[in-house]
Amino acid sequence: MTSKFIHRLAKQRQYLLSDFAGLCYALATPQDYYCWDVLATVYLDRPEFYQVREWETQIITEGMSQGRIQIASGNRKVRVMETIDRDRFYDYILQQFKRG
Repeated sequence: MTSKFIHRLAKQRQYLLSDFAGLCYALATPQDYYCWDVLATVYLDRPEFYQVREWETQIITEGMSQGRIQIASGNRKVRVMETIDRDRFYDYILQQFKRG
């Protein structure tokens, strides 16, 4: 989340959902907050905002690196979000927060 986004969100506090989201994001302000879950959810409705690339990967299942994902040829293919149109993404989220 950027400070510009938070400022725009604060301008629409008259909407119940925007006000609630603002309160929640305010709790995360003292630390870096990355909206991975929101990024993934928006992709379901607006995939055109994203540039996606396919990678072959493997998951480490044992030891200290358990759960780590590595790029490895000949393994499972996954689609990875590489870039996003930030302006369209933030505009979309703000529009959704006006709905509630």
